[in-house]
Amino acid sequence: QEMTDDDIRTFAKFIHNCTLKSKDLIVEEFRLKHGDIINRTSRTEANRKLDLIANKRRLKNGGGVIWEVKKSTLESLQLQDLIKETETTVVVTAEKSDNKKKRKKKKKKGTIP
Repeated sequence: QEMTDDDIRTFAKFIHNCTLKSKDLIVEEFRLKHGDIINRTSRTEANRKLDLIANKRRLKNGGGVIWEVKKSTLESLQLQDLIKETETTVVVTAEKSDNKKKRKKKKKKGTIP
């Protein structure tokens, strides 16, 4: 049996910004938290759905991975609040990177004779 729209919406919320490393771990963790949905569908169906709606991205500097649900999927599921959350996360990350660069530059200036 395929996932309903409500099931997919719940699955997308769970996946979005998830930091688990593999599809199997995501499906297993989702099964533990939302067993009623996974019991209606198979693990294979959940894995296929994950492939269709999300992408895994590596974080810089060995920070692990993050799963992001595709913007088109979030829009079709009417989860616009998660789209805004992603944009905010990117801005905060950029600010942190700029601050690190400034700190590194200051250190370099102090060590040069």
